[in-house]
Amino acid sequence: MLKSLNKIELDRVLESIEGSCIIDVTDGDGRILFVNKPFCEASGYEKKFLVGQTHQLINSGFHSKEFFAELWETLLSGQTWTGEIRNRNKSGDNYWVQSTITPFLGETREETRFVAIHKLITEAKQAQHYLEKTQKEFREINFALNQTAIVAVTDVSGVITYVNDKFCEISKYRKDELIGKTHQVLNSGHHSREFFKNLWKTISRGSIWKGEVKNRAKDGSFYWVDTTIIPNLDNSGHPIRYTAIRKEVTERKLAEARLEQERAKAAYSEKMASLGELSAGIAHELGNPLGAMRGRLEMLEMQLGDTSTELDREAAAQIVQKTISLVDRMSKIIRGLRSYARDGSNDPLTPTSLNQLLSDILDISNSKFRKVGLEDIRLDLDEEVTTLCREAEIGQVIVNLVNNACDAIKDQSEKWLSIAIKSQNDKVVVRVTDSGPGISAEDRQKIFTPYFTTKPVGVGTGLGLAISSNIIAAHQGQLKLCEDSEHTCFEFSLPTVPTAAEKNL
Repeated sequence: MLKSLNKIELDRVLESIEGSCIIDVTDGDGRILFVNKPFCEASGYEKKFLVGQTHQLINSGFHSKEFFAELWETLLSGQTWTGEIRNRNKSGDNYWVQSTITPFLGETREETRFVAIHKLITEAKQAQHYLEKTQKEFREINFALNQTAIVAVTDVSGVITYVNDKFCEISKYRKDELIGKTHQVLNSGHHSREFFKNLWKTISRGSIWKGEVKNRAKDGSFYWVDTTIIPNLDNSGHPIRYTAIRKEVTERKLAEARLEQERAKAAYSEKMASLGELSAGIAHELGNPLGAMRGRLEMLEMQLGDTSTELDREAAAQIVQKTISLVDRMSKIIRGLRSYARDGSNDPLTPTSLNQLLSDILDISNSKFRKVGLEDIRLDLDEEVTTLCREAEIGQVIVNLVNNACDAIKDQSEKWLSIAIKSQNDKVVVRVTDSGPGISAEDRQKIFTPYFTTKPVGVGTGLGLAISSNIIAAHQGQLKLCEDSEHTCFEFSLPTVPTAAEKNL
């Protein structure tokens, strides 16, 4: 329709739409004959400066020569050209326009006109560029994630809606065997109901859950995954799905299990070494009461067999009471020995009387004390203190500290051993101090290192303190050397078990 208009009529049409579009008119040589106000605003140039110029003035350099050659070829063939062009304004900033250029070809170049109507699309192009960049980054991240991580998505009921290839690879299930199922298909039976109840309680309230899970693959093999479950929330903060990202840690878990087995073996070997050192003395501790019991029972037998005299009931009662006392002493030694000798590394944490445990240990250590000439044993014990621990392991720690103290003071002129068990708020502190000269500053740095020992060659294994330190660490405590003491002093703490009265507070 515009082709039928003369120049005056065309100018009127252009003026009527001047405020809504960016418009320019050029001649057959591409020189600008007319621009409207929006064109000036977008380009930053005044109309009087633009008229007579070509569009080279606002060329951003973004498009190739071939781009413009195709544009001109289309126009000179009499066809309308439509496309997006990036221009540069007077300030040097780029802007994008969606352009429609219509040719009005005349007999000569002077009679030819090109009418261009542009729409500013800079913000849309920026948004598109950002979207494309974001999508590219997402694809790269997703690719990297799929190469290294095990990913699954479930609905709020735990039904699997998506798994990546890595998930299928480790579980040995196909995607169609997993989607629509719950993770119960992978349940190894290793974890308790409380474990999964806590997991679901955490994510259902919108919080992230992290932990290690042992699963069972389709072929029956087990594998461990370090798992992070992220709730995806709606606008109200309620979960609408869950995304789980996992990393396989089977080798690490197996290595940890092997290390734990080796640690347990080393601890038990160290315990047996200590027991071997105490065995001769323990035999003596049991042999003496047995001999005394036999002698007293023989006396009682003689009295009962002598019919010529009346039985001295008072003397017989004394023999029986002394025999019972000896039996009780032997029972106590045997109880302490049995408690100490057993492997308690797999025992559950149970309430234990530290005072009773210490009493049993002192009984089986009496021969060691006599061997080194130790008679001064100083006890500073709070009234009945109960801790939550593995009794056999804590007994091993105390025996190790007592044995070390005996070895340290055997050549000292002043020989004493101090053992304190004190309650401090919600914990109990055990401190073992001896009259020895202490440990040098150089050796303090290495005292808990496996196989390091300050004892003569052939005495001790060098594992006692390292193992004891690990045992206390497993009880959420720390075994430390008290450097503020002029003598050798070791200290560790354990949690206390509150009394019934304290529980009711």
